[in-house]
Amino acid sequence: SVAHQEEHSFLITQSRYKIQLMEIDYALSRIENGTYGICEETFEPIEDVRLKAIPWTRYSIEGAEIRESTTRKSERRTAY
Repeated sequence: SVAHQEEHSFLITQSRYKIQLMEIDYALSRIENGTYGICEETFEPIEDVRLKAIPWTRYSIEGAEIRESTTRKSERRTAY
């Protein structure tokens, strides 16, 4: 039904916002402990342009690509 679809859509959006708020809180804690702007995958500085686009990001472009590649490989292994 339409009401069910709307509720489902609302819950998905609410979940995304909750995750984003958690990421923002985590970014604030990284600012406090001096690790903000350092990639958690490569331990290199995150590009300024990326931080401006996604201020709460944990990963540089390279770090995000590594994580995405690793996730895809892991998903393929569990699919078999």
